[in-house]
Amino acid sequence: MITTEPAAAAKRALVIASEVHGLSGCRNDAELIGSALRGYGFDVQLLAERQATRAGILGAYEDLIEASRAQDAAVVYYAGHGGRIQGGLRAHDEPEALQFIVPTDIDDTTSDDFRGILSDEMSVLQWRLTLRTRNVTTLLDNCHATRMSRDPLPRGMHVRGWETQWPVAAVRQRWADVASQVRRLRADHPDHCWYDDNPHAVRLVACGASQQAIEDYVAEFGSVHGLFTAAVVTALENGTDLTWHMVGERVRNRVLTRNTAQRPDCEGPTNRLLFSETTRARPAAVPVRVDPATATSWLDGAALHGITVGDEYLLCAAGSPVPAAGRVGVVVDVRGGAALLRMRDHAPVPAGQEAHPLSSRRPAPTVRLRNADLLPHEWLDRYRAALPGLRTEDDPPGDDLAMLTVGTAGVMLHDAAGRSLYERPRPFTEDTAARLGSDVDDLAHAARLRQLGPDSFAAPLEVPVAFDAIAVRAGGADGSVEDAVLHPGDRVRMRVRNLGASEGPGRTVYAHVLDLGVGGRVSVLNTAEPSGIELMPGETRALGRLPGGEDPGLPLSWPAGLPADGPRFETLTAVFADRPQSMANLVRAGVGNVRDFVVPQIDAGQYTLVKVTFLLCPGGPVCEHV
Repeated sequence: MITTEPAAAAKRALVIASEVHGLSGCRNDAELIGSALRGYGFDVQLLAERQATRAGILGAYEDLIEASRAQDAAVVYYAGHGGRIQGGLRAHDEPEALQFIVPTDIDDTTSDDFRGILSDEMSVLQWRLTLRTRNVTTLLDNCHATRMSRDPLPRGMHVRGWETQWPVAAVRQRWADVASQVRRLRADHPDHCWYDDNPHAVRLVACGASQQAIEDYVAEFGSVHGLFTAAVVTALENGTDLTWHMVGERVRNRVLTRNTAQRPDCEGPTNRLLFSETTRARPAAVPVRVDPATATSWLDGAALHGITVGDEYLLCAAGSPVPAAGRVGVVVDVRGGAALLRMRDHAPVPAGQEAHPLSSRRPAPTVRLRNADLLPHEWLDRYRAALPGLRTEDDPPGDDLAMLTVGTAGVMLHDAAGRSLYERPRPFTEDTAARLGSDVDDLAHAARLRQLGPDSFAAPLEVPVAFDAIAVRAGGADGSVEDAVLHPGDRVRMRVRNLGASEGPGRTVYAHVLDLGVGGRVSVLNTAEPSGIELMPGETRALGRLPGGEDPGLPLSWPAGLPADGPRFETLTAVFADRPQSMANLVRAGVGNVRDFVVPQIDAGQYTLVKVTFLLCPGGPVCEHV
C-alpha cells in the first residue's frame, strides 16, 4: 500500500500490469517502467496477477489519492488490454461507444457486475488526484478502442486490445455511477471544472482511439515489451531536462519505425518538465515529411500554417532542444497543399526532423502609426524594427491590420475598426516594442485563419462533414451560434459529424475545433484528443462531454486585459482532415495574455473546414442587447 509521506514533496507511482488473454509482455513492461521511475526517485507500487483486479486497481488508486499532497509527483501506469463497447448503449445521454481497461478478473464479469474499468472511471479518479496535486502523469500502454477489423500483424506481434460481448445493463450501471460522481465533484469544486480534458494532468498514450498498441520482442531489453513502453523507457533513460512534448516526439518516432499503424500521443500540459509543474516556453515548429521514393522533404498543411515560397526553417531532430544554429532549409515550391523544402547544403534530410521558422516571405501586416510627431525620435526606428509593416499617416492608404496611436503617456494599439486593444497606454520601453511585435503577429495569425475556407486547400477532403454549435444562454432559450450575440456566462455546445455512409467502406475523418477569439486569441478546443476527434462514417461526437455524459458546453468569457468597450466578433472553425495530426502550433495567446507557444505534429493530408461566427459582448453598461 502507498503510504502518506512527510510534509516534503514525495514521488509516488502506481504501476499496473494486467497480463491476460494472450499477452506476455505486461509484467516485463511494469518492471521496466518501475525501474526507470525509481531512477527518478519514485516510490513504486506494482500491481500484477491477482493484485491487478478491478477492486485491486481501484483500491490502489484511492490510496494514491489519499496519500498525495500539493507539490507531490504522482504517476499512474497501465499495461494490458484495452476494450471498447460499441452499439447497444444509446439510452439516455450515453455515447456511441465506451472504452475501458481490462483487469485480471475480467472473466468474472456477470450480467450485473462488469469487471472492466471504464475510461470515464479513470478520468474521475485522475480528476480527484489533481485536486490533491497537479503534478500528475498518466502512461497507458493499451489499445484505446480496438476495432473488429484489423490488418494482419507480423509474426510475434500481439495486439493489446480485446473485444467480446459485454453485459449492457452492468455497463450502464457503471456509467450511471460515474455520472453521479461527476455531479458531486462539480458541486463540491465549482472552481475546478474544466472543458474537454483535465488541464492539470499529462497523459502519454500508446495509440489513437482506433489504433492497435503492439507488444513484440525488443532486442534492446531482451524480452517481450509493448513498443510504447520500450520507447518511453528509452526516452526517460537517455535524456535530461526534457519536457513531456519532447518525450512524446521521441516516443512517437521510435514506435512508428516499428509499427506505422501505431501513433502515440501526448495530451495535457506537455510543456512541463518531466514529473514537474515547471513549464518551458518554446517556439512553434512543423514536422518534416521525407518522401523515401524521391528523397524530397516536405512541410504539410501549407495553407493552415501560412507557408510561402522563400520561407526559411532551422531543422533539428524532433523532441530535441532547438539549437542556436544548425541546418537551414528554404521553401522552394508549394504544391498539392505541401511546401517543398530544400536544404542550403543540398544534403538529404533524415527522418524524424522538425522545422523551426527562421524567416518568412509573407508580407508584413500593415500597422498605421498616428500622431507620429509625439513619438520620441529614437523610438521610431525601434518600433519599425519590431513592426516591419509600420506606416505613418503620410504613407499611401492600405489594408491596415491595426493602428498604433501615440500619446504623451505612451502608445495604444487599436484594431482595424479603431477599438482599443490595451486598457491603458504602454510606456516607451523596449518591452513595449517587443510586446507590440508579438501582439501584431498574433492579430495577423488570427486574421489569416479567419480568411481560410474550404477552397483554401489544394487537396480538399472528399467526405461530407458537419459542425453544429448551439448557444446555451444563461436564463434564456438555446439557439444557433451563427450571427448570434452572446455574453460572458453563456455557453456553446459543439458537435462534429462525419456524414459519410455508415454502411460500407466509408472513410474515417479527424476533427479539430479552433476558437478564433477576440483580441487575436487562437485556441484548440479538442484538448482531450489533440490529434483530432476520430469520426467513423455516420458518427457524431460532442466536444467537452464530461465523464458520465453531461455536456455543459464551452463557457464564454471576456479576455482579461482587453477593454470591455463593446461587442467583437469571435469565430469557431472546425477543421476536418483525413488522418490524425495535431494543430497545437496554431495556438496564440492574443493581446494582453500570457504566451505559451506549443509544438505540433502535423502530417500530410486532405482538409476542409466549417465556420460559425458570432458577436461576443462584454455586457455591462456598454451592452445594448436584450
